[in-house]
Amino acid sequence: MKTIRIGRTGVEITPIAFGCASIGNLYREVAEEDAQQVLQAAWDAGIRYFDTAPHYGRGLSEQRLGRFLTGRTGAVLSTKVGRVLTPAAAPIPEADSYVRPAQNDVHYDYSGDGIEESLEQSLDRLGVARVDIV
Repeated sequence: MKTIRIGRTGVEITPIAFGCASIGNLYREVAEEDAQQVLQAAWDAGIRYFDTAPHYGRGLSEQRLGRFLTGRTGAVLSTKVGRVLTPAAAPIPEADSYVRPAQNDVHYDYSGDGIEESLEQSLDRLGVARVDIV
């Protein structure tokens, strides 16, 4: 699949992206195997731009995407910042339309330190040293 450059940056993305909210269990639970299969189908179709966020299943989307990307190169990743996740104090069956999310509580922090912590957590969940777009 061809790529396009974003503005005057050096970041090139496929014209079709895979938005990862669904693999965070948006509106319904998605089995791990199904999440991996849909990511593989996107990869096989040439999609290399994947957009995720800590909000998507309270980190579940980033975890699943990270597992998928292990050993693969060439993906372009975007995520969001400002949500700092910590282990949940009580079981969470549903949160913000995500069914059976990762068991994390959310603290919104848009300060410099909060943005840095949110990004570091995302990098850990994704298993990467950097993302292309924040």
